[in-house]
Amino acid sequence: MKESDYYIVTGINKTMIAERLARGEGSILIGKPGSHSFRNSVVDAFIDLFDHPTINARGYLDNERGSKKVGGEDWQTGWENDRAYNLRRIPKPTGDPATDVARTFFEGLDVGGHYEFKIGFQPVGEQTFLAPGETTLFVPRGRSRRPALVHLLTAFTGRINACPRAEKTSDFRFTDSHVQEIVRYAMADLRTGKVFKRNVQAGMDADTMLG
Repeated sequence: MKESDYYIVTGINKTMIAERLARGEGSILIGKPGSHSFRNSVVDAFIDLFDHPTINARGYLDNERGSKKVGGEDWQTGWENDRAYNLRRIPKPTGDPATDVARTFFEGLDVGGHYEFKIGFQPVGEQTFLAPGETTLFVPRGRSRRPALVHLLTAFTGRINACPRAEKTSDFRFTDSHVQEIVRYAMADLRTGKVFKRNVQAGMDADTMLG
């Protein structure tokens, strides 16, 4: 049987997916409403990418993290091939000069002048998954993550487009072209790591500046 580009993880196939993850045979992507979304409508979205997770005995998605000493401090390891993607409205200035300057340290993709797509550090270790409103995809090792990213971004931009007018800040609507633009940006970073490394450093610089 031909291997699919990705599988939607459900309670029915969860055990099979867990066995494949334990053998290192794939990665997990989880799409979920963003932090500014409402219970019944979505205005932003997160996508978590875990390169080599497992499902532990408690049924949690487990991303093993290690540590090493850097400059006398403990430095978490094991996240270097993971990603945290954030699709959100372009934020307005906060009015706090330091915070607004710190935001400029990060690179993001402007999407239609109304939204931005940011690639960042994924700090999560163990976590629940298959929560209501989330979509979890298993991507077999060796298969491109492009189709899975297209699936998640199409689903969540569609939900954003369907958000009630009262909860929107503009009449902007995502198109297939926007989705493809975001996917090209994310895939280029997965090949080179340039945006991810820049934003990890930006996070450390921002933490230092803001104390």
